[in-house]
Amino acid sequence: MAALTLPLPDNPAKGQEVLINNSCGLSNRIFSLLFSKEMSDVCLQVGVYTFELHRLILSASSDVFKAMLTSGTWPEAHKKPVILVEEPLCEAVFFRFIEYIYSGELYLSHSTVCPLLTLADKYNVREMIPLCRSYMFEHLDAPIDKSCVLQWLKISLLRNDTEMEAAIMVFIECNFGLIMKTPDFMAADLHIVDILLSSSRLAVHSESMLLYGTIMWLESLVENGSNSEEDIKLTFHRLLCHMRWAMLTPDEIKCLQECSVIQEFFQKYKKYVSPQSVPFRLADLFYSCENEISSKESMSNINADLLRSDVKNKSTFGSNSSNSSIQNIDISLHSLGGRQELHCPTTQSSTSCLPRVYINDYWCTALTISDFLTLPQYGTQTFFFSTPGMGSGYSTQNLDWEVSHTKSWLKTLSVIFLNHRQSCQKPMIYYWS
Repeated sequence: MAALTLPLPDNPAKGQEVLINNSCGLSNRIFSLLFSKEMSDVCLQVGVYTFELHRLILSASSDVFKAMLTSGTWPEAHKKPVILVEEPLCEAVFFRFIEYIYSGELYLSHSTVCPLLTLADKYNVREMIPLCRSYMFEHLDAPIDKSCVLQWLKISLLRNDTEMEAAIMVFIECNFGLIMKTPDFMAADLHIVDILLSSSRLAVHSESMLLYGTIMWLESLVENGSNSEEDIKLTFHRLLCHMRWAMLTPDEIKCLQECSVIQEFFQKYKKYVSPQSVPFRLADLFYSCENEISSKESMSNINADLLRSDVKNKSTFGSNSSNSSIQNIDISLHSLGGRQELHCPTTQSSTSCLPRVYINDYWCTALTISDFLTLPQYGTQTFFFSTPGMGSGYSTQNLDWEVSHTKSWLKTLSVIFLNHRQSCQKPMIYYWS
C-alpha cells in the first residue's frame, strides 16, 4: 500500500504565520505515560524491576527496541513480561534510562554515567551517547573520593573511544597518587591496573608508595578467591615486573626493609612471587625474614613513614599556602633521572630503570607564585631550584635549574640547564593545580 501524503492547504497569508511552540507540553504528556499503565502494551522486567511501557515510544527512540518488539523475529517480544538481562549496575539505573526515552531529560552522576552509557550503546539510543560523553569530559576534575575515573577508563577502552581514553588517562596519571587510595582502584580489573602500572607518566609520591598500592590490590585479588593459583601467580609476576625498582632511594629501601606490611605480604604470598619479578636484594630480604610479623598498618601510617624519609632539598618561591585558589599558582617542576640503587634482573622489561613523575622532595620542587592575578601583564619572574643528577654521568652532582615566566606562563615558561649553560627546548615538566 502506498504511503498517504496529505497536502498542506493553500495559505495566501503564509508570510504572516507565527510559530507558537508547545513542545514542552507535549513532552510532559508523553512523560506522564511512564507513570501510568494507560495504553501500555509491553512489560519489561529488568532484574527485580518491572516497567509497563509502550512499544511505539520505545521503538521511536531505539532501533534495537524496534527490532526486538515489532519485527516479529524475536519470539520473546510477545511474552509478558519481556525479560532483559543486564549487569547489576545497569539494572540499578534502568529507570533513568527509560526516563530519558520518555522525557529527553537525563540525570547523571559519576557513578551512574558508565552504566547509562552502556545502555545507550546496547540499545542504540543515539542522542543519549554524546550527552554521557560530554558529562565525562566536563566532570573529570570531580573530588577524588567521588570519582569513578577508572570505571570511565574501562568503558572508553571497551568502546574504543580513543579521544575519551586519552583525556581520562591524562587525568588519572596526574592524580594517581590520590586515585590509588580510593575504592575505585581496589575494584579495578587486572587490565586497567596493568595499563596504569606500565605508564611512566604516573604522578606518585614515590615508587615505594606505588609498590604499597600494588600489593594492596594484589592482596584483595587473592582474598577474592575467584582466581586459580596459576592465574594469581601470573598476575603477581605481571604487575611486580612493572615496578621501577632502580628508582628507589636509599631511604625508601630502608623503609621497605623495616615495614611490617611489606614483610608480611611477601612472606604470606611468597609462593606467587617469582625471582624474575623482584630485585635480588629485596627478594633475599623478604624470603629470609623470620621475625614475628605485627598486625597490618594502615595506609595513612605508611604514608607518614615515607614522608618522613624524604631527602629535604625543597626550594620555594613566594609564600606557601595550603589554600588552593586562583590567587596562587602552584607548580611542580620534576626532573627525570635514572638511578641504579638496586640490581634488577635482566629478564625484566627495559622500563625497569625509567623514572615516573615522583612528587616528593627528593625529585620534585614545589614553586608557588603568589598573587598571580596582580602580576604585570608582561612582567617576568625568575627563580631557581636543584634536582638530583640524571644518568650515570651525573650520579654525584645536582643539577641547577633557572625558571622564568610571564603572566601567560603556560606559553612562555622557559627552563635553562645552568650546569651546562644550555637551553632545554622540550624540558620534562609537569603541572598540577
